[in-house]
Amino acid sequence: MRRRRIALAAVACLTTALAFVPSSPVHAATSKGSFEWMVEENTASASNGDVVEVSGEGTFDVAHRTATGEATFVHTTSTGELFASGTLEIEGLVSFQFYGCGVVFGQPLPPNYCGGRVALTAHLVGHPASDPSATIEADALLTIQCEIGNPPPGSSEGITLNVKDVINFNNHLVGDNLFIMD
Repeated sequence: MRRRRIALAAVACLTTALAFVPSSPVHAATSKGSFEWMVEENTASASNGDVVEVSGEGTFDVAHRTATGEATFVHTTSTGELFASGTLEIEGLVSFQFYGCGVVFGQPLPPNYCGGRVALTAHLVGHPASDPSATIEADALLTIQCEIGNPPPGSSEGITLNVKDVINFNNHLVGDNLFIMD
């Protein structure tokens, strides 16, 4: 069901992006609410050309400044070789910038489909391709951006993943994200 909701939002985004209509007023909602977050096959690159793909889901509550969830990641080198794979366990909410709900590129969506930019702390557990039995752990910052609502100029849909003191995938490439207000 969650993949279906992401697919619906992605189709709506792609369809309306082709025939851009000036923004209409964003449906009223609160930025102090709780949300489900969904990320499906998002990719981001690092300055050395390495790429990470992330998929996952969870929740965050702005009023209580909490977040939970899990994601998987696959890290490939600039040549496309598998470098490592593993999981991200979401541990907390750093910040949330709310963009609004219910509309994308002037086209209506369900009123609880919302956009924004959320930064989440995570604990990464990875397994190097060179030694899959080995385990590497690190703290990370996962940032998710969804373009529903009224995003600021220059923003775009995607994720970034900063694995502290290891690698920073700070250039989002492609992906579909969704925040669903509870």
